[in-house]
Amino acid sequence: MIHYHPEAYLLTKIVLSQKTLQPFIQIFLYFVLIFLQITYICRIITSKTNHMEYFTGQIVWFAFNFEVEGFKMCDGKILEITQYTALYSLIRNMFGGNGTTNFKLPDIKTQIGSYQICMNGIYPPRRC
Repeated sequence: MIHYHPEAYLLTKIVLSQKTLQPFIQIFLYFVLIFLQITYICRIITSKTNHMEYFTGQIVWFAFNFEVEGFKMCDGKILEITQYTALYSLIRNMFGGNGTTNFKLPDIKTQIGSYQICMNGIYPPRRC
């Protein structure tokens, strides 16, 4: 989903509809548009609730190799059950670990990007 800043969208329509604007005013307005759009995108990226759209335990591919807040790399890391009880209740020791004090994350290797598992998402509902 692409997010647009509401004011930037309206300003874009105004700038594009005004063909008689002085060139320097038009350039200034384009810089304002770019600034508004960049600040809006940065707010979305740094939002603490952005990862909440994912389910806990959902594995997502990212095009980069650093951990996103709320996610852990799927590199076979051993985690303590007491710290990650929600995730453990979903995947148990399916990928390894002793099942009493620790469990392992899946080990998914890729040459480009990284697979990461959501740690703090929506707990998936179970069907009855």
